Amino acid sequence: MSVEPENIAAAEAAFRRLQLSKLAASPLAGMAEWMKAGKAPLASTLRQAGYTSDAERGDTWIVRRLFKSQWGFSIPCAEAINALHSLSPLVELGAGSGYWTALMRAAGADMVATDKVSEGSPGYNLIAGLHCQIEPLCGLSAVRAYPSRNVFCSWPSEGDDWCAEAAAAMQPGRYLGLISKGRGGNIGSDALFDLLDKEFVLKGQIAIPQFPGSADVLAFYQRR
Repeated sequence: MSVEPENIAAAEAAFRRLQLSKLAASPLAGMAEWMKAGKAPLASTLRQAGYTSDAERGDTWIVRRLFKSQWGFSIPCAEAINALHSLSPLVELGAGSGYWTALMRAAGADMVATDKVSEGSPGYNLIAGLHCQIEPLCGLSAVRAYPSRNVFCSWPSEGDDWCAEAAAAMQPGRYLGLISKGRGGNIGSDALFDLLDKEFVLKGQIAIPQFPGSADVLAFYQRR
């Protein structure tokens, strides 16, 4: 049985309205204001609202798809902003829409956003540079262009070694703030975590808010 295009369009529009209504009722509806103010709620506040890996999917799962297309994969919180601010100046790799850099700049940090794709769509229904201007640099080129900056990267591509190549080019003593699920997750590559084990020291972690089923954390590594 075929489905008429207008019926498909109507269903997609209805789902979009549902997503928007769920986002409006969510604490994540404040993202635009967070980016203007450079502030976000505490991680515990967002986790208590259902933004934690082991929560029931429910409405937060509906919000996730829309959140990814408007901003990205990881959820900011006050603790993450403060920790990253302490490492400023920073260069962000794979910045996507640029929401983390926009947020950190509003918080008073010096952060440069870079990505191999600086305009158009880098995939995942994102719009590159939607929230701040992106310098068109791959991860390795970005680290080489800004050797004196610490590095931030959220959700490097699954199975792709570009983040490992960039981290390998970091100077001794520099910090890498990485949002991932660690080894074995669907973020980054084995090469990245092999490098982190051998050439970096884990200095701390922040239990950021999470979408249900997404056990991502913000970890800080220092280059040996």
